[in-house]
Amino acid sequence: MSPLDLHIHTSHSHDGDVDPAVIVRQAARTGITHLAITDHNRVGGVGPALDASIGLDIEVIPGIEIDCSHDGVNIHLLGYHIDHRDDRYGRFWEDARIRKTKLNARRMETMQKLGFSIDPDLLLATAKDGVVSNVSLAESVLSHPDNRDNPALAPYRPGGKKSANPLIGFCWDYTVQGKPAYVDDGNPTLADALDLITATGGVPVLAHPGSSLAGKEHLVSSILAAGVLGVEAFCGYHDAEAARYWIGEAERLGAFITCGSDFHGSAKPAITLGGHGGDGYEERVLNGLREAAPASAR
Repeated sequence: MSPLDLHIHTSHSHDGDVDPAVIVRQAARTGITHLAITDHNRVGGVGPALDASIGLDIEVIPGIEIDCSHDGVNIHLLGYHIDHRDDRYGRFWEDARIRKTKLNARRMETMQKLGFSIDPDLLLATAKDGVVSNVSLAESVLSHPDNRDNPALAPYRPGGKKSANPLIGFCWDYTVQGKPAYVDDGNPTLADALDLITATGGVPVLAHPGSSLAGKEHLVSSILAAGVLGVEAFCGYHDAEAARYWIGEAERLGAFITCGSDFHGSAKPAITLGGHGGDGYEERVLNGLREAAPASAR
């Protein structure tokens, strides 16, 4: 386990379920000294995490992970050392929440058309902030009794090839861009995400490129040219070979590297705090982030 984790989701993410204060205390107990709270499209978990860190030997870095698109491809942009108190983040999340809520019915109908039984009433009743997320859809499909013997779900059942992280495995196979249950929710552009992060003092980093740019690795050049400063070379989805590749790409293109587990809690049970494979690179990562950060954040 690494003492550094720059990609952590709390219960403030639509697919996270661990309270930010609990995460901070757990991280401190296990020897993590630096962590970043990077919830999806919102910053509500940062304040409670900072409060929980008082008196502990741990530094909490305010962050966010923004779902955006570049050249027609959905990517995730991490922002570090942002001013999480800036009102623009509240407006950004409300716009995203409204946009995603309007797609609830379409998400559920798409899943049903694929032959999976779900409970629409329960999904709507339990939707966090009113949004039926891809993870909640996956959970509904995998838990519905009418789907118990569906052979298409065998990989996500205990003992299946994707049973370590069944909910996320299902999402990757069915709900992400290019898959049969994908619904375009009109994400902002990379340029818009960059504007928000940099205008609030943040450092932009491309998240888990090995998954988001799979088959489209060439796009990293234009992504960095647009103003992204770092690449998440180590994460819960990159094996050692992928990490080496993305380190090489970062070096070739003049970017720094970061490491983050992409911890979510029960949605990704096989991913633990500090579990990203970047052990030994912590000093290089922290130095790169410090050099890229505005002087006020160093």
